[in-house]
Amino acid sequence: MLKPVYLEELEIRVKYHYRKLFNHSNNIIVYKKFYFHVDSSQLFHESKKVKLSPNELKLIELFFTHINKPITKGIIFDLLENTSDGSLRVYISKLNKLGLHVEYDRSIVSYTLKT
Repeated sequence: MLKPVYLEELEIRVKYHYRKLFNHSNNIIVYKKFYFHVDSSQLFHESKKVKLSPNELKLIELFFTHINKPITKGIIFDLLENTSDGSLRVYISKLNKLGLHVEYDRSIVSYTLKT
């Protein structure tokens, strides 16, 4: 880069390297503006870390590894600890409020993370 530094150019370069970093790593899953680090089980929205409960993190990992694929309630209940239908609905609604798009399909009793 040459001086004087133009902020627009700097912003473009930073965004380019940010995308390059996250799209080429095998242990990072990108979904819209979310980045999920599989190894450390951390969720980031843009560059801010999102605080979630342990069960919500397990759901995030399950949904991010199965984007656009239905996941039955039985699989979800096996993954989560001490979960009822009501608590599962609370977890899903919190994920939807964060900006994820999780849909419930009554015909096959499953949840799907849509793109």
